[in-house]
Amino acid sequence: MNDEDFARLAEQAGQTTRAQAATLEELVARTRNAAGRRPHRRRGLVVGVAVVGAVLLAAAASSSYWTKLPPFQSVDTDMYRTQTAIPVDFTTRSGQRVHCEAFLEFKYLSVAQSGQAERYVQQHDWSGFGQSLYNDGATPGESYEDAQTRIYDALTPILQSDAHEAVPAAVEHSQKAEDQHRALVSGSSAVCRRVAK
Repeated sequence: MNDEDFARLAEQAGQTTRAQAATLEELVARTRNAAGRRPHRRRGLVVGVAVVGAVLLAAAASSSYWTKLPPFQSVDTDMYRTQTAIPVDFTTRSGQRVHCEAFLEFKYLSVAQSGQAERYVQQHDWSGFGQSLYNDGATPGESYEDAQTRIYDALTPILQSDAHEAVPAAVEHSQKAEDQHRALVSGSSAVCRRVAK
């Protein structure tokens, strides 16, 4: 197994974190070393088992990894969700502070494109973003739940636009793009919680 084979398998298995990739690389390296000391006829079996194990590990780790991070939702193996959250904080008219985290989602991103998306979120000035969204449609007596729903609805088109800005090569959902495995803007996700007064 060479580096290109490993990269292809890791990409097919889904997005992995650097730590997961390092673990997989170490497993492949140990397998290569062990295979070099064993009779030739077992080398194919050992490498095959290592490849299957690496693919299964990456797929399982990718799915369980995402459910442990906000917004605590799994993603498909061909999806990428930014790991850096977009802060969407606001205070309601009644004084309730709310902290939301929003994430851009894509399909079929290369490693370079996922880096572009992360840098975009990290380098953008999000100060006042959430309060501005809240203020744009706040009504007297609006409940926390209604405000949260309104914020989610307002976020969707804004985050779609931000996703295109973050990864200019990404296209909207289309059958043609799906067939060619081009980078796609998949959507967004968010999670909000009340902050103790």
